Amino acid sequence: MKFPKKLRYYCDLDDDMAKPLLDMPGRIMEAPRGTDLIVAGDAPTYGFVVEAGWAIRYTLLADGRRQVLNVLMPGDMFDLQVFIAAEADHSVTAITDMTVKTFKAEDLLNIFNLSGRLAQALWWASVQEEAMLREQIVRNGRRNAAERIAHFLLELHRRALIVDEGSGTGFRLPLTQTLIGDALGLTSIHVNRVLKRFRDEGMKAIAEHPDHTWKSNRAVKNTVRKPVTKAKTSPLPKFGKPVLATLVDEVPSGDDWLFEIKFDGYRAIAAASGGEVRIYTRNALDWTAKYPAIAQALGIAPSTGVVSRSRPLKRRARSSSVAPEKPLPTLPA
Repeated sequence: MKFPKKLRYYCDLDDDMAKPLLDMPGRIMEAPRGTDLIVAGDAPTYGFVVEAGWAIRYTLLADGRRQVLNVLMPGDMFDLQVFIAAEADHSVTAITDMTVKTFKAEDLLNIFNLSGRLAQALWWASVQEEAMLREQIVRNGRRNAAERIAHFLLELHRRALIVDEGSGTGFRLPLTQTLIGDALGLTSIHVNRVLKRFRDEGMKAIAEHPDHTWKSNRAVKNTVRKPVTKAKTSPLPKFGKPVLATLVDEVPSGDDWLFEIKFDGYRAIAAASGGEVRIYTRNALDWTAKYPAIAQALGIAPSTGVVSRSRPLKRRARSSSVAPEKPLPTLPA
């Protein structure tokens, strides 16, 4: 069990003192990747201790954007609002296959009533978590992108070392670039560029393929970056309201019409310039975070203030019940 090992880092606990935690009643639960352990609005009836695997604690904004509040790894205890029967103001989702132990509030309280040293250790662990949240505020509020990512990775590395989930030079990091961006207020494109810069400067950042491992490459010294010539870019174009089709009762007559059968889907408008990309809904909501792969592809493509539209999957046909309000404008390629 990783939880006692984490507490030993903050407080002097021998095996006898930690034994009540090991013997604490509870249920071992396997949670496959993608499992929602906590859903915002729920009132949990038990708490969790992470035995194996990783999860994220996050909140969702009304338009679907996600803010990752923190990352949960082996040894972490979470959702202690069970002690006050409060509704969860966040969600927790497994990002790897997980093993967690559930416990009831009264069982943990009984242990602390028996051992003041265990209560002290949990208090110190809670103080450290509050300190990390303060660091998160400073990190996202004042540090630049490279500082945010480096600080975040080093923090995770230190936490992994405490519970023997890493070594002095690396640890397995199961976070995608999108998740890192959601934790640090960055787009996945920006995260990708910073990590590439780290690699170019002699640091093995997040491996593209199997391990997702952060390691410092100490063998590489005096690495000189090649100067990058920046292309001239224009500002991102302003949002333009799309021209939508209108419902009609009859199929128009004549040969000058093209009809289509439209399948359900989302209409998106993309603005790109100099690698910066924004993807909007037809109501001007910023949904860039929902389509990171599309945003990344558009960011790589050469563009100069181009606005493009993507429409739902469709099939052309000779019957339909829609006609355009006016001719569609020609957009730059």
